[in-house]
Amino acid sequence: MPMARQPMPDVGMPFSGNIASVFGAAIRLNPSIHDGAVVFSRKSKYDGYQLSAWSMRIVSALIPDYVEPNVGSAHNSALALSLAPGIDLCAILSQSGTVFFENGTISRPVN
Repeated sequence: MPMARQPMPDVGMPFSGNIASVFGAAIRLNPSIHDGAVVFSRKSKYDGYQLSAWSMRIVSALIPDYVEPNVGSAHNSALALSLAPGIDLCAILSQSGTVFFENGTISRPVN
């Protein structure tokens, strides 16, 4: 579900090595962009991912077998969304690290 943002950064950029600079430019354009999910989608499993939406609220009717207490709504929402058909992966990127959610499983890479 999109959250209203004005101005809204452009979409359509490929997911690539310069994604941090794309995020930085978006936050300089509108600092509220950091609040919400950024969505990358692809037309088929053979296509590359493209940025398709900024500042989305995660809503999922699916319920994971286990949710972690005291980690915040973004964490448990990403976990639930990772169970949805058509979702390849969810990730939370932060200064403290990255957490990946895939098919209801959480993984934290060792830094």
